Amino acid sequence: MGTDKALIEVDGVTLSRRAIDMLRSAGAREVVTVGGSDRGAGVEHVDDRYPGEGPLGGLITALAAFGDPAAVDTVVVVIACDLPLLASGTVSLLLAALGDNDAAIARTDRLEPLCAVWRPERVLPQLEHSFASGERAIRRSLTGLRTVEVSVGEAELVNLNTPDELEVLRRERSGGAGGRPAN
Repeated sequence: MGTDKALIEVDGVTLSRRAIDMLRSAGAREVVTVGGSDRGAGVEHVDDRYPGEGPLGGLITALAAFGDPAAVDTVVVVIACDLPLLASGTVSLLLAALGDNDAAIARTDRLEPLCAVWRPERVLPQLEHSFASGERAIRRSLTGLRTVEVSVGEAELVNLNTPDELEVLRRERSGGAGGRPAN
């Protein structure tokens, strides 16, 4: 993107603020941002323990912020801030599907592990081991974990990775013509 995605605005609201507000409307008791700076979000912020090391390092950082090894059944929702159309109902679906699994992960035609509900005390050892072994992709680090995939609408997981995708979303939101680029 060439800039901090969390500070990008859609409909006059930064992506970080959209994510924070959505999590609060889903019932989150505590919201923490990870990576970058606190971006003036007004919530607790945790620096990424592994800056520049990919999404797995960010996920580990987020889960460790809540993952007390002595805790039992802590549940943490982790979402990427670049999912501007994610709704609180999707978070509710993930929470309902978790059951006794280690994680409930959103899926369209692809798995989206940065839109998921995790049990930190169960998954952190595996994820940290995978990271220490050189892995940086979350998907490949899930082996051995009990996960459930939750089908969600494709629009829910539209993520913004390029300026072109951002422009298409802005045009659509303002009622302009134009299609959505493939993710």
